[in-house]
Amino acid sequence: AAAPALPVIAIRGKGRGVVAGRPLSQGEVIARDPVVVIPAEEWPSIEATVLVHYCFEWHEGGDDAAIVLGHGSMLNHSYAPNAAARTHRRVRRG
Repeated sequence: AAAPALPVIAIRGKGRGVVAGRPLSQGEVIARDPVVVIPAEEWPSIEATVLVHYCFEWHEGGDDAAIVLGHGSMLNHSYAPNAAARTHRRVRRG
């Protein structure tokens, strides 16, 4: 069987994280995961929990955050990442 593209492994000193399980091509889509957007006014409730380690800034320059559902929550949270993220907004209310 082929190696998974994004295995989750234990990373010393960091916890669990996603790594490339095979060579990835430039421009290749490596994850498509839904997100839960956390409005800025709700951030203090999240900041005091373990979820803070899995949040991303949502839209550059904004005050909102997001938690990615799926492997995306364990991608590198670096300010100098080696992969780019794009967002596609599709609002669901319920």
